[in-house]
Amino acid sequence: IGTLLTANGSLKQLNIIALICVTLSLILNFSLIPNLGAYGAALACLVTQLVAFTIQVFVAIRFFKLKLNMQSLLLIIPLLLVLAVGFFGSNLDWMIGSSLILVIGGGLTLVSLIPDLAVIRKMGNRST
Repeated sequence: IGTLLTANGSLKQLNIIALICVTLSLILNFSLIPNLGAYGAALACLVTQLVAFTIQVFVAIRFFKLKLNMQSLLLIIPLLLVLAVGFFGSNLDWMIGSSLILVIGGGLTLVSLIPDLAVIRKMGNRST
């Protein structure tokens, strides 16, 4: 999304988002690292990246007047499930947790591509 905004010339908005996220990152790092160590740093990074992504999505929707439909909202579900498995599965062995995330994320991504495959098949049938 950041690349889309850069190509549009929305650098002022991207700089504002970056300033917000740097400030958030500093606050979270100073508050989480003393108590949680490396886990706190990772958590601060994750939260900061999610905030940056969310703000960029809203800015892109506003600038490009995008309309959200149910299919585009369903594409967010695999991301949320992978994050949930990663968060709640953190007590698992790292190999099992990583494999679980890859399998769930890959499977949900393939399922979300099924409507696109039907469109591709229709395009192939029209050209013959």
